[in-house]
Order: sequence, then structure tokens, then C-alpha cells
Amino acid sequence: MKKNILLSKSLVRLLLLALLPAISSCGSEGNDMNTSLIPILSGKSYGYINLEGVYMINPQFDEAGEFFDRRALVRKGNLYGYIDEKGTYVIPPKYVSATPFSEGVAWTVEADGAPTLIDTDGNTQLVAKDAEKVWVFTEGMAKVLTTKSDNSKVYGFLDRKGQFAITPQFDQAYPFSDGMANVRIGKNSGYVDKKGRMEISDSIMKCVSSFFRGYAIVENGNGDYGLIDSKGRLEINPQFSEIYPDGDMLIVATSGDEKNYGWCDRNGKFIINPQFRNASFFSNNDYAPVLTAWKEFEPYEVVATTYQAISGAGKTFKDWPEMEGNIIPYIGGEEEKSEKEPLRLWGEIVDGQIVPATSPVITCQCIRVPVLNGHTAAVFVKFRKKPTKEQLIEKLVTFSGKPQELNLPSAPEQFIRYMEEDNRPQVTLDVDYENGMGISIGRLREDTVYDYKFVGLSHNTVRGAAGGAVLCAELLKAMGYISKKD
Repeated sequence: MKKNILLSKSLVRLLLLALLPAISSCGSEGNDMNTSLIPILSGKSYGYINLEGVYMINPQFDEAGEFFDRRALVRKGNLYGYIDEKGTYVIPPKYVSATPFSEGVAWTVEADGAPTLIDTDGNTQLVAKDAEKVWVFTEGMAKVLTTKSDNSKVYGFLDRKGQFAITPQFDQAYPFSDGMANVRIGKNSGYVDKKGRMEISDSIMKCVSSFFRGYAIVENGNGDYGLIDSKGRLEINPQFSEIYPDGDMLIVATSGDEKNYGWCDRNGKFIINPQFRNASFFSNNDYAPVLTAWKEFEPYEVVATTYQAISGAGKTFKDWPEMEGNIIPYIGGEEEKSEKEPLRLWGEIVDGQIVPATSPVITCQCIRVPVLNGHTAAVFVKFRKKPTKEQLIEKLVTFSGKPQELNLPSAPEQFIRYMEEDNRPQVTLDVDYENGMGISIGRLREDTVYDYKFVGLSHNTVRGAAGGAVLCAELLKAMGYISKKD
């Protein structure tokens, strides 16, 4: 019996809104993003400003997204449509659900309709009649979910002609990345190419992640993790109890009763030997440098909420499309680390061991948000010595450390800047301050419960990972801890 292809309203709401990475080092063909027009909320409506903060499209929308392929997805009332860069509708609002454009096409759903792929002029390219859920095209393939005659759910992949390039057969599947997709049938998983051929099977290793920058994480029968390349060859033999991408590096934890964390490159060569009881992605604590600058005022109580970019988990929107338009109010282990690590920074060395400081008391929430690069923190602080706002700002802009004193190559000239505008810092405008090595602070003001509150922003994959590691190496070299081998 043929299944009813019309989607109910409840199924329409299940249409996954996802898009490709907006900005990446390698780019994405056919995914042209205009970063000079920025959606911004004014009152209860969204409009678009340019990089100078001037409105180019007046506030009028209930929801507005970035421009991709010269089209932006906007909503008025309950319906979605698309505008051009002048704010004129090129595709009128008539969809109950829709995605931004990706690779020149977008998925749309009209009331009681099936997912329909359109081009940038609104012309229908194909109708996914047999799909209950659809995902955006990545590398020319769209993941779909269908229902079999026995009512079981299976995943497959559509090509741009609307044909099943890979017949629905998988119990789980992930979007294509680096030319392959991670799939699972029953307990068996592996990586298939665009013709559905199993290129790498889990007959020896369990496939754990999608490919990212040419490698993927695998697990052996003992629960140890390693890396494979795109040919399935081991780059790092399974030996770690944990592996997390951290920019161009990997956080790894040794196996055994006591875990020690360190950092290595993708070939397994240690950059920082495993020696720590815990570890965090570089620059998760946007507020730690600020509190250091204010140390003389004796901050004693801090409440922080961090809004962390997906690259902090080693992801892009391409391999984590579920994050588009979504937030996850939990990042495993991050809150405890964010509360404890600043105290280690402010502690002292006693008998070769770090003795953490006991003040300030820090409580933190960490939330994953749909941003590619840039961690933001909203922070509340109480001081024992009551400073003025002017004193706090002066301490920020004049703060410098050993990297500035030694004039290290990667050191930002001004580590912390203060921004007077009410709507700054913003990720789009400010994340690359000092080539990503500086920190931007704004919205410093008195609070009714705490003494002051502010917002901070740092680049998690530059300041927090590769750039931070390079700066550490430069500092160690300048201070004589690293010397040239004979």
C-alpha cells in the first residue's frame, strides 16, 4: 500500500532547517554568503545593517537570516519567504517551513505540502514526495528520512535530480563530509561514498565521527580511540580514552585508572604532554583575562554564562547541520572546567604543584550556540573594593602581560579593548580583532544585584587554539625554556 506523501502540520515542523558553513578557511563552492549585510533586532522587528551600523533594510521582519546566494530567508507572521539585498521579496512569503539557500537551492514546504526544492528565483527543482524529513544539500547530496512498508524509519540520500543516489536503507546516517557519509545499519557502521559503496567499514574499528579536515575518530574493541585518514588508514593508533578536536590540535586523555589530558597533532605527536587532571578547549574563559585586569579591586563572586561556537567542538555546520537555528544548553564537563580553571591561573606553585586560588567564587553555565567561530560570555561580578566604571575601563585598555612586554610575534598589540557601543561586541563584526588574538569587551554597566556586568568575546579557534598554542611556544622560547637542539 502506497504511503500518503502529504505532510501534516506536525511533520512539517519536523523539517530540519540547516545550512552549510557560512565562513570557512577553504570555502564552499556555490555557498556565497554576504557578510556586509547583518540581520539585527530593533524593538520587535528585524532589519539589516551594514558594517558601519547604517540600516540598509529597515526593520520589518519577525525573523531574518543571513544572505546566502544573494537571498535571505525572512518570516512575517507564520510564513517564510526570501528577499534580495535591497530588501525586496523575490520569493513571496508562502511557506510554513523553509531553509536558507545552500549550494544554490533551498528546501521549502507549503501548507499540507511535501518538501520542495527551489532555486534562487523560486522555480521548483524537485519534490521529495517520499520524504518525511529532509536535510540541506551538502556536497551535492541531501540526507532524507523515509518510512518503509513495515513502518520502520530508514535514511538515504537524494541527488540534485531528485533521484535516490543512495537508496534508503540506513538506521542512522550523517551528511556528507569530505566525500563520505557516516552510516549505520544495525550495529554495523562505516563510511559510504556518493554511490553508496562502503569505502571504510567498522570490521576492525567502530566509526565514531564524520570526517573533518581529512580525518575521523574511530574506536577499538577495548574502548580506546584513535584517528583514521580518508583511506581508512590509522593515523593515530587507538590508545586514548578520549579525543576531542581543538582547532588544529586534538585534546587527548590517556587510558588507565587515572586520566591525564594533553594536546597532540593529527599524527599523534604531543604538543603538550598528557599531565593534567582535566583540560578544556583553549579560550573557553573569555572572562578570565578581564578579571585578571581587575584583580586589585578584589572580585570575590562571579556569575558567567558562555555562549560557545560549534568550532569549539571541532564542528562546522556542514557536519553538524542540526545546530543551525538551534542551541544546546549543555556542554559536557565545560561548566566545571570554566569554574575551576581561572582559579588555577590565579593560584601559585607550591612544591612543584599548582595550588588554586580560593577567590573569587565562580558559577558558570555553558551553552552551545549556532555560531561558527567566537565564544561570547555574559558576566556579573561583585568586588570587595568598589571601583568606578571609568577605573574598570582604564584597567582593561591598559592591561598587558609578558607577551606584550617581550613583543612576541603573535602577541596582540592591545590584548583587551573596550567598546562603547551598546550593540558590541558582535561575533560577525568583532571576532577577528587583532587577527583573532585579542579580546573585545562591551556593555560594562552597574547591576542591581551584583556590582557590575559586561559582555566579552574571543576567537576560540585562533586565540583559543592554534594561535594560543603558538603564542605559548613563543613565550617559552623567549623565556629560555625552549632552546635549539645541537
